[in-house]
Amino acid sequence: MVAPAPDPIPIDIARGRLAAAITPVNDFERVSLEAAQGRIAAETVLSQIDLPATYNAAVDGYGIHAASLLAAPDRRFRIAGIARAGHPF
Repeated sequence: MVAPAPDPIPIDIARGRLAAAITPVNDFERVSLEAAQGRIAAETVLSQIDLPATYNAAVDGYGIHAASLLAAPDRRFRIAGIARAGHPF
């Protein structure tokens, strides 16, 4: 059984809670890439090359209509189609 979602709070209260939980970072130091794990970048880091060189959202998985699955969780569903890399469905 899924627990009910908590009551929403007003956006100004949520923003205030977030702002109170933030610790500003004012100093920086230069470190090697190997020593950078777990640290916060002091400025935006951009790649000099695009990888992959094409628009790509390659993931494995299935799409299913949630209401249909909830209504019949043990039902077998028909595969409606396949979208291979580089070839839209």
